[in-house]
Amino acid sequence: MAGRHKRTGRGGFSLLELVIVIAIIMIVSAMAIPIMNTSLKVYRLRASASSLKWLLQQARMQSVKDNAQYSVTSVSEGSSTRVFVDLNNNGSWDSTEPAVDIPASTAFMTTTNSPTVTSMSLTGSGSYSNSVPISVTFNSRGLPCSGSNCNSTQGYFAFLRDYKQNYGFAAVSVTPAGRMRSWYWSGTNGTTGTWY
Repeated sequence: MAGRHKRTGRGGFSLLELVIVIAIIMIVSAMAIPIMNTSLKVYRLRASASSLKWLLQQARMQSVKDNAQYSVTSVSEGSSTRVFVDLNNNGSWDSTEPAVDIPASTAFMTTTNSPTVTSMSLTGSGSYSNSVPISVTFNSRGLPCSGSNCNSTQGYFAFLRDYKQNYGFAAVSVTPAGRMRSWYWSGTNGTTGTWY
């Protein structure tokens, strides 16, 4: 019969071809998973710094809006740390107060345990403080302050470190004028690198 063609081979894949493709997928996955884990840890650290900066800005704006003095402080909540704006100045978090939760893998650090701040280009004169647990107070003009009456302006640093990633650092700075910025450490260890 004219027009009929007989197939000489079978369609589909052989078992050997299937095993080779699966082996290639497994090798590529084994190389990609550590990179994805590192990226996820860096993202969590940066998200924590960004959330902290947002909360500090909320406290500053609320202080100006209410013409009052408000503090940002932290408490332990299970395995994480809750940072909140203490609107009623009672020292504990209430459900109506703005708050962010910092994951258990991220911890606040002091300046002695963090990379040097000399590569940060900070504006404003005055001193900077760093305390663990976090404690920043804004006066009715929205400036970070210290003293019993909150009468002198003072800058502030909050350093964050991811313990599941060696030498993963982030920071949030508040200048004496109230300007805030998130910083990230470019180094592979705590001594070699720069803040950007």
